[in-house]
Amino acid sequence: MAGCRLAAQSHRVELLASTGAACFVDESWCDSRHIYAAAGARFAISSKWALQPEYAYANGPGLDRDHSLVANISRTFAPSVRVSPYWVAGAGSMYHRGPYGHGRELTFNTGFGFKIHISNRFFLAPEVRLGWNPFMRFGFGAGWTIK
Repeated sequence: MAGCRLAAQSHRVELLASTGAACFVDESWCDSRHIYAAAGARFAISSKWALQPEYAYANGPGLDRDHSLVANISRTFAPSVRVSPYWVAGAGSMYHRGPYGHGRELTFNTGFGFKIHISNRFFLAPEVRLGWNPFMRFGFGAGWTIK
C-alpha cells in the first residue's frame, strides 16, 4: 500500500534563486556585511519533505569572497495554502578567499522562511538562517515549480 501511495504522489521540482545579506562569526556583530546570491533546486521526496542542494556566492568587503555548496533538507508546513512556512537545514563546504588567506571550511545552517505563492508555479520566499559560516543570513528568494 505504501508503494502505491508513493507512486501516486506528485514529485515536484522547484528552481530557486535568492539574494540578501550575510555575516560571519569573525566579524563584530555583522559590522562588515556580505552580499550573497544563491541558486538551487528543491526535489520533493514527499508532500512536505524535500532535498535542496544549493550554491551560494558571498561578496564581502575588499577582496573577501566566499563560495559554498550545501546539501539542505527542508520541510514545508501546510503545503497546500497560499503562504506556507518552511524549515530548512543543511551542511556543506565553503571556499573562502580574502585578504588574510584562503581555504576550505565546513558550513552548516538552519532557518525558517515562507513560500508566498503568487501563482500555481511562481512563489516568493523570504527567509532567515543561523549557522556557521555564515553566522546569519537574511534573504529574499523567488522560485519556479516544474511539475
